[in-house]
Amino acid sequence: MSRSRYPFPANPNGWFQVALSSELAPGGVKPLHYFGRELVLFRAAGGAPSVLDAYCAHQGAHLGIGGKVVGETLQCPFHHWCYDSSGQCVAIPHAKKIPAYSDVAAWPVQEKNGVIWVYHHSERKAPEWELPDYGIGTDAWAPLRTQSWRIRVHCQEIGENIVDTAHLLAVHAMPLPSNPELRVEADGPFFRVWQHMCMGNEGVLAGFEMPVHTTTCGPGLATLRVDVGPVETLSLITQTPIDDEHVEAWVNFTMKKLPDAAMTEQVSSMYQSFLNEQYIQDIPIWENKVYRHRPPLSAADGPITAWRKWYRQFYSYYEDEGALRSVP
Repeated sequence: MSRSRYPFPANPNGWFQVALSSELAPGGVKPLHYFGRELVLFRAAGGAPSVLDAYCAHQGAHLGIGGKVVGETLQCPFHHWCYDSSGQCVAIPHAKKIPAYSDVAAWPVQEKNGVIWVYHHSERKAPEWELPDYGIGTDAWAPLRTQSWRIRVHCQEIGENIVDTAHLLAVHAMPLPSNPELRVEADGPFFRVWQHMCMGNEGVLAGFEMPVHTTTCGPGLATLRVDVGPVETLSLITQTPIDDEHVEAWVNFTMKKLPDAAMTEQVSSMYQSFLNEQYIQDIPIWENKVYRHRPPLSAADGPITAWRKWYRQFYSYYEDEGALRSVP
């Protein structure tokens, strides 16, 4: 993001969604553009996903456009050089020796909860933490229901809405809940919030108050858990930088299956529609606001300062009052 709008890099350090597991069968290849870079995602014959820099080290062909999986490798469409999951060139047709400097950069990858994640670090450091595994994809959970948007905003702005309690009434017409509990906990790369939300005045959920437990897992993922009676839902709210101006954002929703399949489908559809409606209401504000580095917060605003202090760990540097500073 341009520094005139945000005093920190467009690409924080952490895990980010790049695809749904269901999008890529064994042998599948998918070109990606995130973090201002061309990338390629492929799933080897054995089933493991990998992400590499997109351009072949030989003569620069895009491995995601016409490249194909050959066993456990990705074959370049131009001269059929083959790369393994580490980005090492392991085969060149009719060549007995592989030249030096023939590798491409590989990105750390996790596949969890029905999503393929890539770890970005501006200094290419290895991951020091992992995302939680909630067991999504097992038979206990309904399939993910997903909606995505391309938004002109920074990841940090999206995540900050979780603790911006004042905007719930102003933007989403959610009245103050009768239970005022608001508890937060910073725990390394995780920021947890316990609160109650009242579901507004319209729709099937009007007036319904529920406990919501949110865990922000680095800059790329926030999980929202709602457990009311027999209904247990889990939403993966994710955002991944595309370039200096835009992110791709997803709302991935699932719930524990109920004994009645038709009821599971009905409740899933209702919750997903509600989540998407709430999310869409924020988009025009995000796309047209400026970032206030030190806003004059009131007691009604929620723990925004604590959240920003926690979030700063995901930057290798930031600008503070016009001075470039490194983050320990």
